[in-house]
Amino acid sequence: MAMTVKEAFGILSKFHGYTGPETKRSISNFVNARDIPIAVKNKGGVIGMQEGGDTTPSEEDKEYTGEDVKKGQQELLGDVFTDPTKAVQETVVKQVDPDKTGTSITTGTGQADGTAPTATATTVDTTDTVTEPTATPVTKATTDTSAPYDI
Repeated sequence: MAMTVKEAFGILSKFHGYTGPETKRSISNFVNARDIPIAVKNKGGVIGMQEGGDTTPSEEDKEYTGEDVKKGQQELLGDVFTDPTKAVQETVVKQVDPDKTGTSITTGTGQADGTAPTATATTVDTTDTVTEPTATPVTKATTDTSAPYDI
């Protein structure tokens, strides 16, 4: 008996330890890899059937070739140049609930006290004078080349 993806997902999760996604392809791969006798409905046909039924893969289950990817990239670039909005997606923004616990900052948080802290300045009575350093004579090293240098 064939069953829906949801039904197969429930059975495989409960009795066979399946933890993958709830998609026809993933469930079919899991079933086929373990020789589990389950057939999943696929738009009038059965996944894993030998012949008959609707075997056209959905957009979700389609396996893409390098040529498909190349064509998709070309279409995307064409869309970007003709209508850039086709290449972007509107950002979903969740609003903050101001009444929710933990969303309010109490008055005065992060504020410094009214009087700023101060330090007392001190002075030094006397200091020692530093003596000038002794000059060190510079000597140049004489060097020889180890081999003739030809260009």
